[in-house]
Amino acid sequence: MNLSVLPKSRLKKAFSNVISAFIPFRRARKRVRDILFFGLIKYIKAKRAEANSNFENFLSICAIAKDEGCYFKEWIEYHRLVGVEKFYIYDNNSTDNTREVLEPYVKEGIADYISFPGEKMQLPAYRDAICKFKDKTKYMAFIDLDEFIVPPENQTIADFLRQMEKSKVQTLSPIHRQKEFLKCGGDSGGFSIAGGVCN
Repeated sequence: MNLSVLPKSRLKKAFSNVISAFIPFRRARKRVRDILFFGLIKYIKAKRAEANSNFENFLSICAIAKDEGCYFKEWIEYHRLVGVEKFYIYDNNSTDNTREVLEPYVKEGIADYISFPGEKMQLPAYRDAICKFKDKTKYMAFIDLDEFIVPPENQTIADFLRQMEKSKVQTLSPIHRQKEFLKCGGDSGGFSIAGGVCN
């Protein structure tokens, strides 16, 4: 029998029957059939979507700062307006009023304050945030306090991400492990970064 002349649907059916003969457990057979029917990539995405549907927050931002207390209020309030729900703030030995400025946001549950002393701690802080909070937030951006995520006109960042999820082409994964998350502009996603002002 020449398999190359069989229509794709009959080929899948043939493989499904062969698998039924060799895999005695119903649940395992169903998984293999699903993989054959939907394709491996779609199957994995569907399983991940099922597993990741119970996040506390849809969108959060992680940042590490040192002596940047005067930026926080503007930065947090702006990002709340464009759809960010949670902020993970890593404090790298600040000597200014950073803790006092963040206190109301911590009390409201909008921000988590994490003391993170040491030198060259930006990437270790980001790794720590991914390890600790990856199951609490669906999307996490990693930006500095002088950067602002600007979504496309008439949309929040969350609206944009939900639109990306529904589109056939996925360009953003749930947790990005690089600082460049959402720092694309122009043709590469619709986001731009604007500099902050410290009054």
